Amino acid sequence: MATILLGWEIGANRGHVVQLGAVARELRGRGHHVAWASNRLDIIGDVALPGEAVFQAPLWPGQRGPLRTAPPQAPDRSFADTLVQLGLAEPGGFGSMLQGWDAILGAIRPDAVLADFAPAMLCAARGKVPTVSIGVGFTALPAHLPLFPTFGQPGLVPVTDECGEARLLDLCNRALAANSARPIAALPQLFAADKAIAACFREFDPYAVHRTERHFAPFLLSWTPPPTRPAGEAIVVYLAENLVPDEPLVDALAKVGMPAIVVRPGVAERTIEAAGGAQVTILSQPFHFAEIARRARLVISNGNA
Repeated sequence: MATILLGWEIGANRGHVVQLGAVARELRGRGHHVAWASNRLDIIGDVALPGEAVFQAPLWPGQRGPLRTAPPQAPDRSFADTLVQLGLAEPGGFGSMLQGWDAILGAIRPDAVLADFAPAMLCAARGKVPTVSIGVGFTALPAHLPLFPTFGQPGLVPVTDECGEARLLDLCNRALAANSARPIAALPQLFAADKAIAACFREFDPYAVHRTERHFAPFLLSWTPPPTRPAGEAIVVYLAENLVPDEPLVDALAKVGMPAIVVRPGVAERTIEAAGGAQVTILSQPFHFAEIARRARLVISNGNA
């Protein structure tokens, strides 16, 4: 059977690992072998099985620490701006990413790779083994466009245009040539793959109008909606690991007088008495979607898909 390398580069939250874990279970069930390259090794144990190869994925310069070049003051207007923040314009940054992925590919020798928000991985593997790009709408970017679409209103000029997206493309192609990888004709082709899977609802896809492939349902870990809507009574607050369940939030929930559940991985679990005998429960472990659907009357999220 085949060996499939599952890789993840950009992003910080464990949702990437949850999605790859769902794919890994299906691959194992079909008799394939799975290997891993993750930008966070502290959570890969949630999905990797003993004996499966696990590598630290190469990190972009912006993930390793402060960049030498000052980041733009304006918020990102397109994913080209995000790539600048990650360090695409840093000397040697993209080339080192390609070298790191080449080393991992050489060690594992996969029959195919599946990339979650991993453009450097896709570039290193392109033309060598079959490639699949997977993600939610924001992370599975359309690769056929001449430029990255802008976030928000049409016609907004990306900050990157001030330094020249053509210059970024030139830097990419120089690094690709130095690592014997195929050149690209436009920056979105960093995300080009033999098969692209956008696992999200069209309504939540910021690139929906540009996407040529069909959408797939989000990965909900084999959850099946119940025939009738459950009568949940709790407020469920789901926070990313870089957000803190601070006292103002807990105090506000306590004043509502309804039971509340705050999920934020990595914090100390505790229960706080709230108004009217209700409780605010703070959990450190991810909350399965089936439990959210069963217990929630209202869901408050930090915005993740």
